[in-house]
Amino acid sequence: MKIRFSLFALSMIILPSTPNLLAADLVYVSMTNNTIVVYDTSSGVDATIRSTAKTFVSSNLGWQGISGIAIDSTGNLYASNGIGHTINIFDSSGAYLSSISTNQINPCGLAFDSFGNIYAADGDGYTISKFDSSGAYLNSISTGTYGPGGLVIDSSDNLYVAFIYNDFIKKFDSSGVFKSTIGGSPNLSGPVSLARDSAGTMYVANYNSNTIRKFDSSGVFQSTIGGFPNLNTPQSIAADFAGNIYAVNSNGYKSISKFDSSGNFLFSWVPDYTFAVAPLGIAIRPTTVPEPSTYTLAGIALVIAAVTWQHRKQQGHSTFHQNLTP
Repeated sequence: MKIRFSLFALSMIILPSTPNLLAADLVYVSMTNNTIVVYDTSSGVDATIRSTAKTFVSSNLGWQGISGIAIDSTGNLYASNGIGHTINIFDSSGAYLSSISTNQINPCGLAFDSFGNIYAADGDGYTISKFDSSGAYLNSISTGTYGPGGLVIDSSDNLYVAFIYNDFIKKFDSSGVFKSTIGGSPNLSGPVSLARDSAGTMYVANYNSNTIRKFDSSGVFQSTIGGFPNLNTPQSIAADFAGNIYAVNSNGYKSISKFDSSGNFLFSWVPDYTFAVAPLGIAIRPTTVPEPSTYTLAGIALVIAAVTWQHRKQQGHSTFHQNLTP
């Protein structure tokens, strides 16, 4: 009974239940009026989600052309300012921190590597510009193809670049060396935005076919998500830690759709039924860190230690010391 009680007590303390990720995610959306709005999506109800809208970045800051947004590992939000040729940085409360000059490129897609370096796609050129975490320019990667857009970086710091006009994705290693091409017709048709989940799966928004294509970590096509009317010319996507996918629809009601990790449609919401403004870019900031495996392994280790200690205690100290004697 003592062993059973100890195990139960440890499991209750060390092995927490998996966090409710569906209710934890905050969704940040850049809008056509140069604002960034944050939504609480936990209700899954159109009107309720819309009522939670809070202005994260206001339009009175004077920037124009805000589109692509991304959140780094410290919680700061980066917004590409295409007309102003800058990347604007805000802390987790929405306070302006600083701007990075992009040397006259028109930044659109943004991504971060494991060192905190920032990558910005030049939507009107051929390059990806790289900046360090302080905003200092490092170098540029020549893609060899016009119009790089959506970016994503994997756990090995490989860079993936979407090309909407060419129906493929290019992969570059951490040094900027071209490695391979992914996709092509018919799997990709107007790839405009990329996302990656915690398992390494890559998702591609197909602007021309109202779908999201799913590829494994090796770049092998897996499945198709969406289709009209749940997706209507998706122009930006993001993935949360649970593998749920959010997509901004640029036509129709200009809604934002959510799909689970299996590709099932969950719900959508319309930011503005007056259509005075429309969503552009999207980013996710989870308020719960989903690392249950870490806690589980720690709990198992402590449970094993408890069992061993109880077993040795029942054998008696003399036997325990005898086992230690050479």
